[in-house]
Amino acid sequence: MDTSPFDIRRAGNRPTEQDMLESLCQGLAYPPAALRALPAPPDAVKARADALVEVTCNNRTGRFAVEIKASSTPRVVEQAAWQAKAASAGSTRPMVMAPYLSEKALLRLRESEVSGIDLSGNCVILGSSFTVWRSGAPNRCPESRPIMNPFSGDSSIIARSFLLRPEYETLGALREFALSRVMLSQGPAAASLTPGTASKVVRTLEEELICARRDGAIRLSNPRELLDRLRKGYKAPAGPRLTGKTPLEPEAVWRRLAEAGPGGLRCAATGTASAGRYGVLSSTEPLALYVSSLSAAARLLQVADTRTFPNITLVEARKNLFYFDTRPRGGAVWASPIQTWLELAQAGPREQEGARALEQPIVEGRAAEL
Repeated sequence: MDTSPFDIRRAGNRPTEQDMLESLCQGLAYPPAALRALPAPPDAVKARADALVEVTCNNRTGRFAVEIKASSTPRVVEQAAWQAKAASAGSTRPMVMAPYLSEKALLRLRESEVSGIDLSGNCVILGSSFTVWRSGAPNRCPESRPIMNPFSGDSSIIARSFLLRPEYETLGALREFALSRVMLSQGPAAASLTPGTASKVVRTLEEELICARRDGAIRLSNPRELLDRLRKGYKAPAGPRLTGKTPLEPEAVWRRLAEAGPGGLRCAATGTASAGRYGVLSSTEPLALYVSSLSAAARLLQVADTRTFPNITLVEARKNLFYFDTRPRGGAVWASPIQTWLELAQAGPREQEGARALEQPIVEGRAAEL
């Protein structure tokens, strides 16, 4: 059953602040609470608040100064909360109205003692003698992003860079660092990590309160939230894979791959195969590798396609993120601890336990040391 207090079809997917104000004037319901806009707010409140509403809940009433925003990003909601507090006075309490408020956003508002309502049916209403909490309704007003997803694909390399170094003096320094940590970073890597891409990713991280600017520098402020968003945005390579048998021992596999030279064939152990390198799981069999060309790697390593005692798996992965922050050790090339964490966190219970062991040093900013 649709529990939204607002007919989204009237406003389309991107309601404006005027649309939202009109919905307030017509009255909204967040059972057991009902809201109605007061026609003539006192001048002291009207000058600063977008609207003054009266909320009725179980025969009790309260008044709220409402700050309306057409965007739901954490930074906008945080700013709206401060503005609503400034507009409230006496018994009039602060309230934020946005197209969508996630459970995290509602919790942050409640901690700030600010009420919040959205157009999807979620709310936290903090009256002097009543409290209403409703969460879990899906986002009916999705916002477009400046890029498809800053936490997925090659653009996520910019976000991952903050987990290796938490602060950058300039946007250019951030991009240079990201490129420097990509295997064979010239050509495709430089083309996908443009200055424009870096700028758009950072802008989103700022809106999500994951990064902040301080004295011109860009600094990571919420590493755990960044990890969580990277986990949700991560997609395994969709290219072909080959599980088979090679006559070469692991040392010879790595040696032959190294001898292929920097002519274009990129290779690295998968994150799951690298878990043993970081001491969170025992090594897995067969050896699993990301390669930029499956056919070239299969020929080079003489891999026969067989399910009988296989000892190697090749996964074609052409995106740069799979070769970001790789770690050459002992002749092998291991996946980044960030890539390893992402793969383990989305696997089975045993792997997730390994991810938890690896998560703390990443959150603490020690990923570069691993």
